[in-house]
Parts: sequence; C-alpha cells; structure tokens
Amino acid sequence: MNKNVFYNRKFAVTFVIIVAVLSVLLGGARGLNALRDNAVDVFEGRTPGARFHSLVDNIGGLFTSGKADAYYSLGKKINDRVSSAETIIAIAENRLPGDNDIKDLKNAVSILKRTSDINEKIKYNDIMTASFSKIKDKVNIGANDGDYSRWTIACNDMISHKGTMDGNCADYNKLAEDFNKRLSGFPANIIRLLGLTEKLPVYGISN
Repeated sequence: MNKNVFYNRKFAVTFVIIVAVLSVLLGGARGLNALRDNAVDVFEGRTPGARFHSLVDNIGGLFTSGKADAYYSLGKKINDRVSSAETIIAIAENRLPGDNDIKDLKNAVSILKRTSDINEKIKYNDIMTASFSKIKDKVNIGANDGDYSRWTIACNDMISHKGTMDGNCADYNKLAEDFNKRLSGFPANIIRLLGLTEKLPVYGISN
C-alpha cells in the first residue's frame, strides 16, 4: 500500500473521530445550558423553555396558568430587597457615618443592581442580609423621629421579602440540584471541565 495513502486514511479517520467527539461535546453543552437557562428563568420569574418540563414534573406553586410566578420569584424579591436597602442606607448613613456595615450594604446593593449573574445575586443577597441585620441592631429610631415610618417599613420589607424567598426557593433549588447532579456524570463532567457549562448555586434558607 502506498505510504501516502495509508497516512491520508489515518488522518481522515482521526479527523472524523475528533469531529465526532466535538459534536458530542458541543451538542451536550447546548442541551445542558438549555436546562441551566430554564432554572435561571425560574429564579428570575420568567417563563421557562419547553425543555423545563422534562427536568422536573411537579413544580408546585411556582406556576400560575402555565407561566412562572414572577412576583414571588427569587430574582424579583432580591430586587425588592435592594429597593428597601437603599432606604435603609439613606437613613442609616446620617446616624452612622463611615460605618463598615453600611459600606458593605452599599457595595452589595451596587453589585445587585447591575449584575445578571445568578451566582453573584445569591452571594450578594446573603451579604445584604448580614449587613442589614448588623445595621438594624445599631440604629435606634424612636416613634417621634421623622424617619421612623420609612425606616420601619423598609426594615419590615427586608425581612418579609426574605421570608417569601425562603418559602418559595424549593422549586428553583430542586432544578439547581438536579442540574448539578447531571454534571457529575459522563460526558457532562467533561463538558464542565472544558468550561462549556457551570454549576448552579443553591439558595440557602439559613444564609
């Protein structure tokens, strides 16, 4: 057999194998990221894609008339908490100038207002919760204070919105946990190692 023909065939076989492997990985990445996007949609209160229903059958109270209930979604409640936190910052700054907890809260609010990354949203919502709790313990506003009503409403809203999140996180968390489990199997683990997809954060009630 002509040596050039042998090497050409060997190259062709190798090329076909490489293309096949890449096709499997890229196709798998598209499928995994579609599932991941569905979970993010649930987090944000958007209507998930059609593939969502193949991932989990029982969604509980998350849907109303086939659509994600945006009002109670984790993403919406984080935005509501950001709005309340801005009021808390405005009032607390006048009473605790230069306070580090206020600086932490301001930084968390600033990041949450601009980020679309679900990992950052959960992380900085937790920081917002911790900073708010410390600030609330340090600021004493009496009933005769002109800011009493605004302060009380903002604090109560911060607590109430977190309670809503804690009570409505199970559906998103199930999607995130199911998705993360998939990433431990083959070829999903290879796809993840190649940076073609990433794990989803789980919302922690205790945070």
